[in-house]
Amino acid sequence: KSLPAHFCSCAMSETAVEFELAEPPKDGISRVNFAPRSDLLLVTSWDSNARVYDVNSNLLKGQYAAKAALLDGCFSDDAHIYAGGLEQKLSRWDIATGSETVLGTHDRPIRCVEYSSASGCVVTGGWDRNVKLWDARSAKAVFTSPQNDRIFALSTVDFTLVVATASRTVDVYDVWMMNEPNQKRDSWLKYQTRCVRCFPNGQGYALSTTEGRVAMEY
Repeated sequence: KSLPAHFCSCAMSETAVEFELAEPPKDGISRVNFAPRSDLLLVTSWDSNARVYDVNSNLLKGQYAAKAALLDGCFSDDAHIYAGGLEQKLSRWDIATGSETVLGTHDRPIRCVEYSSASGCVVTGGWDRNVKLWDARSAKAVFTSPQNDRIFALSTVDFTLVVATASRTVDVYDVWMMNEPNQKRDSWLKYQTRCVRCFPNGQGYALSTTEGRVAMEY
């Protein structure tokens, strides 16, 4: 349970402006994520709900219920969200109608959900030691890549996918060639990986751990 459940902080100018979102989650927040082309904010929570807020009007635009805690979520566009968690299934919700489509499942909880706009695929990482690619258009799994341990974090930019596991390993893939990683690395940070994020230009990634340290890898 990683983030406080009752506020959003936004930098409006040189001075940060902090305000409380209306109708916040009732438990810890697992992920916050802005839509690609709007000020819609997706919040997944341990209270088993995904919420979409219109930040400009401070309005809860939609709430989408699962049966267990949601550990991660993302937008594919401004009209659809994807989320997964302890229920082990990957769901897509239409923001306007609230309709849910289940794309499939992992054998253990889903820890990471990311959308690759370059490939049109949703990428999930689970505690079943698998990374899965899902075709967002056909709502089907197109590839499963076994890993050496539970997936704790992943990130994608263009066709690059970075996967960090419980064993402190980091593998870098091309999403169209998932049979073998392009690079295999060990984190030089001593503690458990908490988050990984690709640089926007795809030339490296930032890695953080539970000890509060951040490494930049190129």
